[in-house]
Parts: sequence; C-alpha cells; structure tokens
Amino acid sequence: MPSVALRSITFPILLGALLNSFLLGTLLVQIFIYHSSFPEDSRVFKGLVYFIGLAVTVDTCLNISDVAFWFGTSFGDLSALSDQRYAAFYVPIMGTFVALLAHLFFSYRIWVIRREAWPFCLCISLISLAVFVSGLLGGIFGFIQDDSKSSSSDVIKVHDHLHFVTAYIWFIGLVTVDVLTAVVLTVFLLKAKVNESSSNIVNSIIRLVLETNMLSASFAILALVSYLTLPPANTICAIPAYALSALYANTILATLNNRAIILRARAADADKSTCVYVQQVQETFSEVTPPFGLLTLRHASPRRTASP
Repeated sequence: MPSVALRSITFPILLGALLNSFLLGTLLVQIFIYHSSFPEDSRVFKGLVYFIGLAVTVDTCLNISDVAFWFGTSFGDLSALSDQRYAAFYVPIMGTFVALLAHLFFSYRIWVIRREAWPFCLCISLISLAVFVSGLLGGIFGFIQDDSKSSSSDVIKVHDHLHFVTAYIWFIGLVTVDVLTAVVLTVFLLKAKVNESSSNIVNSIIRLVLETNMLSASFAILALVSYLTLPPANTICAIPAYALSALYANTILATLNNRAIILRARAADADKSTCVYVQQVQETFSEVTPPFGLLTLRHASPRRTASP
C-alpha cells in the first residue's frame, strides 16, 4: 500500500480518536459542575446526564482499545486496518443514539417554552429517530461487512451502495435537526423577552443555542462532504464521526450548566440594584437629616479597628 494512501487512512482515525478523548475530558468536567451546582434537579435529568456520561465513557474506551490494536499491538500489519473491531458500534450506533437523546432534550425545551410549538418538537423528534435508525442500520452493515471479510473492490461497492442511503439520512438528518432546533429555539426565545434584564439573559441563551447547534451541524456537514467526495480509502469522515457522541453529550451538559451562569448574572444584577437603591436612600436621608444619614452609612460599612 502506498504511503500516501496509508496516511489517508491512519491519520484521520488517530486524530478523531484524540478529539473524542479530549471531548470526553470536557464532558467529565461538565458532569462534575452539574453534580455540584444542581443537586435538586429531577431524577430524569440526573439520569440523563449520568447515562450519557457513562455511554460516552464506554464509547471512548472502546475507541482507545481499537486505536491500541491498530497502531500498537498490530503495528506494521496493514491487514489489521481492515478490521473494524468495535467501530461499527460506537460510531454510527452510539453516535446517533446520543444525538437522539440530545434532540429529544431540546424538543422538550422548545415545548416548555411554547406549548403551541409541539409540531416542531414532533418534527425534530421524528427526524432524529430516523437518523438513529440509519445509524443502527449502518452499524449492522458494518458488522456484516467485517464478518464477510470483503475484498477491496467489495468495500468500494459497499461504500457506494449499501451505506449510501444510511449515510445520507445520518448526516443530512443531523444537519437538518440541528439547524431546525437552533432556528425554532431562537425565535421563541426572542419572543420570550420581557424587559431589559431578561433580555440580557435571553441573549446569552440564544448565543449558546446557536454556538452548540451550529458546531454539531458543522461536524455533520464535514462528515457528509468528506464521505461523499473522497474515495473510500480516505477516512477523513472519521474525524467528526468519532467525536459526534461526545459532542452532543457536551451540548446537553453545556445547556444544563448554563443555568449556573444565568443565576450568577441574576444575583449580580440583584446585588447591583440593591447597592444603588441603598445609596439613593442614604443620600435622601442625608439631605433631610445629616446625622441619620451618617449613622446609616456607619452601620452599613464594615467595622474597622483603630491603627496603632
């Protein structure tokens, strides 16, 4: 096998595995923040967080095991690269399953914000379910292909025909759902603005929604374009595909943990408003009765000890 062709196979796989491991580390930090900041959340959300954390951890361990086999114990054996091992499970199956959980989570958020938006929620859920089914079929096809020990010509045939429909539904469906979720959430959040203080909070939520959904949509677009335009021997699509499950898991945790930032912002605004109000009251009393104003300022300030 030429060195250029070998690099086009090994480098994207290794880079995708490193990106997936990095996102797992980010996810574990976010889970710790969630566990510390929101102990009173419902069991449903806690179960969702811990389940996706466990699922992504298992996926990453399987991915590391495959990388250790391909580039460690079987180093130099080119035939080992044709062995998919567990990749057909943690890439298409678990990747689309975690994406399904994320999209159901966002559908629930849309429904909570605007109950009349249930048709959008249903549309997002159905498309995401179709994406999961396509990922499940793609994983099954991958296991069948691995068991049949196809030749290189058969692999090209499978790439062009057997996986063609599932890959289209998988990646195009993810892009569609991410864009639809971002647009619907943004529209309804903009309508939810009440006053200036709530406007700042809503704007921060909108930025988070756009950033997270556009990032996951960009990964899906990159995977789709590389899968359809590059030859089967090039595995560039493995870079975003390996990281999809961890990316969607981080999206859920970032959305949940964003409440801590909002609460701190509200507390800061409340403290600022209280300080301004107290200052205005003190100035008012000082203008009417200076001794009372000075007494108020003295009691409001921290007690200091006299310097020697």
